[in-house]
Amino acid sequence: MASNTPRLGLYKKDPIADANDTFNIQTMLNDNWDKIDGKVAILGPDGKILSEQLPQQSLPNASITQAGIVQLNDTLTSASTTQAATANAVKRVNDAVVAHSADTTKHVTQAEKDTWNSMQKHKVTADNGTAILISGQDLNNLVNTGFYNGDNLINSPDGSASWFYVEVIRHTNSANYVIQKAFKLTGTQPTFYMRIRDGGTWSAWSENLFTSVSDGKAQLESTITAKGGTVTKAGAVPTFAELVSGVKSIPIGKKFATGTITSSTSPITFYRSVDGYTFSYFYLPFSISAIGFFPSYILAKRTGDVFDHSIYDSRFPNDYKITAVGAKSNYGSVSGASLRMTNVTDYAAYFRLPVQGGGVNYDWIAFE
Repeated sequence: MASNTPRLGLYKKDPIADANDTFNIQTMLNDNWDKIDGKVAILGPDGKILSEQLPQQSLPNASITQAGIVQLNDTLTSASTTQAATANAVKRVNDAVVAHSADTTKHVTQAEKDTWNSMQKHKVTADNGTAILISGQDLNNLVNTGFYNGDNLINSPDGSASWFYVEVIRHTNSANYVIQKAFKLTGTQPTFYMRIRDGGTWSAWSENLFTSVSDGKAQLESTITAKGGTVTKAGAVPTFAELVSGVKSIPIGKKFATGTITSSTSPITFYRSVDGYTFSYFYLPFSISAIGFFPSYILAKRTGDVFDHSIYDSRFPNDYKITAVGAKSNYGSVSGASLRMTNVTDYAAYFRLPVQGGGVNYDWIAFE
């Protein structure tokens, strides 16, 4: 039985079933050749099949979900999901990335990272460099190294609610070993305290440095004064420079003192030891506290008068300490003798030195 080919539909006979049929040239030969000829493409001058001979069909545009025709795009700013970048666009992007990666101003280098990673990471101050505020906190719990300040602190150095600067130094291996230093912010006298934490136990606060220096200055000032020196100070506590000046003012060798004293307005009786003869003299009312030490020798001279003078000498027994008293008049006479004073027995506290003038000033100098 005759049939047709599936592609071109060529007519063909079955050699067995159609063996007795007459060969039809038109059907069996010509028509088949026409069908074949109609399907054969004609090549153009370039040896390629002409486009009009190709089957016409519509291809879809490519997307992120299906294949298809893709349009090239040479820009660097497109947000299209159906277009493809050109090689030139890709190269420009790559060049920009390479240049940006090499910019060490905008990017952190590995060397910079290594430097930062090696830096201290524990905060010892506030972000702006000031002390960390710890008002109301318990200083017993403050064990991390740093600089702090605050008031109303629990376990403060003096138990007050005053403001303190607190410096903490923690041991490398353990928070059980810590040094705390506290500086009081209030008052005119700076105060410094310190304590340690040893094996987890806090010691008592000790008031250091400023108090010790202040006490030492006071003791040195007292010593200078006791030695006859003078400390001239601008404040309550002398400076070291003022103490140095005070040391330089200490008399070298025996002490001495000078001054001016007014004689009595009424005379008293003195008498001569060798014969009991009495003399009436005015006197200078000296006291040991006014002189500053117990003198061994005093010379008194009337102010402005070269010749009116009196001498006290402690080397003699108590009743004979007045060794001379006298005055030279305009006529050249001299009066004087070895005398002792009456009604005066407490030589350790005061004594009276006889002089010629009453109610007048005498300049005096005394030696230890």
